[in-house]
Amino acid sequence: MEAEHYEIVGHEGHWHVEYNGEPGMAYTTKEAAFEAAFAGATNAVKAGHDVTIYVAGVIAGESALGSPPNLMPRAKRRSCRGGLH
Repeated sequence: MEAEHYEIVGHEGHWHVEYNGEPGMAYTTKEAAFEAAFAGATNAVKAGHDVTIYVAGVIAGESALGSPPNLMPRAKRRSCRGGLH
């Protein structure tokens, strides 16, 4: 049985999906990269492959979805001024 591995890597505003160890397309948010990995993984599951999706947790100072401050909702941006996201 084939195995497919997706890993979301990067930092605020600069994310991509590594597919079987090869870097893929760039995304602005961690969430967008995850959605792309999930779409690819769905096709792999339909084909009967083993699938792994790895997304690291939040790094100190990073938003949960990995978006840069200018893409966060206004209320969230106001609460971030001069401090951590």
